[in-house]
Amino acid sequence: MMHQPELRALTAYVVCFLFLTTLASPLIAARSAVRTTPAPIRVAICPSIDASSGADADLLADLASAAQLALADSDVYQVVPLEAVPGPDRLLRVAVQEISRPSGARPLQVRLAAELRNAASGERICTAAVISIGSAAPARAASADAVARAAVNSAVQAAVAQVTKAAEIRGIVIGVARANRVRVNLGRARGIKPGTELAIYHNDQYLATAEARGIRQQESDCIITDIKEGAALSPGDEVRVVSIPAKAPPKRRGKGRKSAIITGIVVLAGLGLLVASNSGKGDRVPTTTVSLTATSIVPDGIDSVSITATVNTPRGGPVADSTPIIFQIIQGRGQLQSASSTGPQVSEPTLAGAATVTLTTDDGTSPPIIVRAIAPKGNMGSTPPIQVVGQTDIDIGIR
Repeated sequence: MMHQPELRALTAYVVCFLFLTTLASPLIAARSAVRTTPAPIRVAICPSIDASSGADADLLADLASAAQLALADSDVYQVVPLEAVPGPDRLLRVAVQEISRPSGARPLQVRLAAELRNAASGERICTAAVISIGSAAPARAASADAVARAAVNSAVQAAVAQVTKAAEIRGIVIGVARANRVRVNLGRARGIKPGTELAIYHNDQYLATAEARGIRQQESDCIITDIKEGAALSPGDEVRVVSIPAKAPPKRRGKGRKSAIITGIVVLAGLGLLVASNSGKGDRVPTTTVSLTATSIVPDGIDSVSITATVNTPRGGPVADSTPIIFQIIQGRGQLQSASSTGPQVSEPTLAGAATVTLTTDDGTSPPIIVRAIAPKGNMGSTPPIQVVGQTDIDIGIR
């Protein structure tokens, strides 16, 4: 039989143990949370332009830079070069499908798609399409280029945001009404809209593809558009978003004299804003051109190429001194050097409208190097490919 002093001691030990456990549990949970933080998904950006899109090849570098900026603050994705070691986990393809050039008062329109694929297998993970509307047709060619680039950048930002978000959306089947209809627990709250394509899996085995039709806040009714032979769908099957359709631009509607008057007022107001923006501060829409001292470089870490970005306002004058210009290597491997830093991305202020950095490389296997210069407001220009020219050793044999 336990005596009273022993019982008191045992009780004190138990109370102390529970107290210490309570104090330590937040620390243990915090350490566990740190350990379980998933590593970022490595993604390589692959810009492209469809042959019949009407877009210029110069937009390729714009697409890559805009996609990089869209993912700059992502906690899920880490942008890496296509030739990185270890290689990327996913490939992000950003493609311009169509650019309708403005005529008269018709606005510029850009149709663009972003697609995520598994880098190892090539399997499609998710796609998203975006239609971006630019302002009405500007009076000058330089302004037209600025409008087109702004519309493309806006479309890239929207498409990349949609596809990266949608690729991580998961749900389940909550009802099977008939052989060709299911209900899922994904709705407007998760970004689902009519026409969204969903893939249905069971234990990571593909079963069917469905299209969302009846969308509610927390769930959607879907029609099966493809099903694996012999597959049977049931509640609890996993649902993944694989395609987000583009939202069509709003149609202009009007009837009679009243609509004509309203249309006239809108057109006049748009022209007034356009004239005001063109006659306002010149440095609101800078234009950036990039020049080189050479188009090839020897990979010895000593040979260098000077890269100068000249930034002018649409009215022809240089931007203010000390305007920061970001230089970044968007293809190939090398080092940029500014007055204050060295690396694949540096910043250099303008003087008399220009900023200059130098490029070196010691990698003889590097692909052609392309450097991008980014001015404020997102305006940018890029170099032509700088060829990496290796030195050849000649052995002389004596017979």
